[in-house]
Amino acid sequence: MLEGGGEIQGARPSRSAQIIHLDKFKQSHHRTANLKSENLTLKEQSLVDPLTGLYNRRFLDGDDKTGRIGILESVFKDAQRGSDPLSVLMLDIDKFKVINDTYGHLSGDVILKKVAEVIKKHLRHSDFGIRFGGEEFVVLLPATDTKGAEHSAEILRQAIDSLVIDGENLPKKISVSAGVATYIPKVSNLIKDEATLVLAADRAMYMAKEYGRNQTWVAGEETQLGKSLEVTGKTKLAYHKHQNQQ
Repeated sequence: MLEGGGEIQGARPSRSAQIIHLDKFKQSHHRTANLKSENLTLKEQSLVDPLTGLYNRRFLDGDDKTGRIGILESVFKDAQRGSDPLSVLMLDIDKFKVINDTYGHLSGDVILKKVAEVIKKHLRHSDFGIRFGGEEFVVLLPATDTKGAEHSAEILRQAIDSLVIDGENLPKKISVSAGVATYIPKVSNLIKDEATLVLAADRAMYMAKEYGRNQTWVAGEETQLGKSLEVTGKTKLAYHKHQNQQ
């Protein structure tokens, strides 16, 4: 269990119970976001990235050893059972290696924290911000279609691009490249599981980097404005640049 109370050994809670418990943990995390990390329980700390305060990869993916399902699987199954779409944003800090090499890793940590602060500021209560690893971040947007997810990605991208960074030994400007992918229940033909959904958003993000960085690109099931890339060995998705960008 994520917070107080005992758990019967050898018994795995039902999926609905786990989802409710994850929501309770999220509420708890919001309440304690401004407290020192030592005030969180050890189990809560294990699901939060200590540097940024966002959720970590364990929270996203779950834990096979304990049988705890990840939030990605939870929200994807929720979308499958219902009618609301699920969108994923993948954000990657542009030229982060150059930042580390030029200013040092401590400065890189400051930049990671600043990007995380922007993400947390713009999250709805139903959303999940996750440090995926290194300089990559994932945002899960339940009940959000492609248009809404594009809008959210652009809000984050523009907010980060507009940051004024003060302090010695820090870059004055930073940017992120963003990728968007959406699963639509009973409509999506190529995105049929949570792994493909995240991979599609990741590929869209790499298209943004390939075509100039500081952009938002979107994965779609129909050819729109851009070129196609393989997502798995058998399926292809079209990728296009967010239309309001030059």
